[in-house]
Amino acid sequence: MILVHGNVAVVAVARDALAEGHGGGWTATVVSDTLPTRDVEAAEAAARHVAWPGVVAVVGPQGSGAALAAAPVYNRSEMPQVIPTATNPRLGGMGAWTFLMVPDDSLQGAALARFAVRRLGASRVSLFYVNEPYGTGLRSGLVREFANLNATVLDQVPYLPGSDIPLRVRASLARAFPDVIIVAGRQQATGTIARVAQEEAPGMRVLAGDGAFMLPTLADAAGPAADSIYFSAFWFPSDTDAGSRAFVARFRRITGQSPTTKDALYYDAIMILAAAVREGGANRNYIRRYLRELGGVRPAYQGVTGAVTFQPGRLRPIVFGRLDAGRVRQVPGP
Repeated sequence: MILVHGNVAVVAVARDALAEGHGGGWTATVVSDTLPTRDVEAAEAAARHVAWPGVVAVVGPQGSGAALAAAPVYNRSEMPQVIPTATNPRLGGMGAWTFLMVPDDSLQGAALARFAVRRLGASRVSLFYVNEPYGTGLRSGLVREFANLNATVLDQVPYLPGSDIPLRVRASLARAFPDVIIVAGRQQATGTIARVAQEEAPGMRVLAGDGAFMLPTLADAAGPAADSIYFSAFWFPSDTDAGSRAFVARFRRITGQSPTTKDALYYDAIMILAAAVREGGANRNYIRRYLRELGGVRPAYQGVTGAVTFQPGRLRPIVFGRLDAGRVRQVPGP
């Protein structure tokens, strides 16, 4: 049995695909359970999960806080854990049984800096970051890479949920006028920053990390400034990739909605573990070895989100997009 933390919709989609033979004829038992976000409760829930009869692997949790609390429990119990979306840099050192699918915040921050300089032509930037692990992680990678690129960070503005963001944007623009504003934060704050920046400085572009890519909230918060926003992500639906098209169609048929990046990453994680169980049986040690070998002695797993490997130094690419009349348009990376 594969245990998936949350994301009931993706569990239904994966079950449907496996029942059609997309798991090579193996119909996995995939179940969903919500892991609390508070650290102590997340660890306690993980301890209960490892005792469930028949569980051979875990997908998730989604957020870094719960993932950091649960990972030590799963490692002590020698339970393979694939984390599709959490990005805290500390997760990389949790243990040999934890596998991360996406680059951490610091690496994503560096990619954002390269995009700002090489694609947006920025040499002077101002940085807004939510003063929480996600924002500070992106900030560290951004500042370090901007120094490597000989770009100037004019201003660094921390904020928390509930902060007077419009006031902070206006004060920052009064202190210094950047080529691009970078936001290491979530969708509501990013949209608000873009909207106020356009009011104060028409034509100002805003670049944000993956935490901002949530529609329609981002576009709604930005209002008429939505088309000024660029952002990073780990997957966009592709009209040219057959696997992506099939996944989107299946997801819409079953859920009545379009999949998000999180949905696609969770789906790939479930299908990877299903492939491991199909080949080696319900054996945790075999599953761990299968995951470690992907992209090494065995080919990378070709998933909806692209080639998946857990080899050191072979992280999946970060893609970039922008809003265009309320729709997402992918743009070339750095």
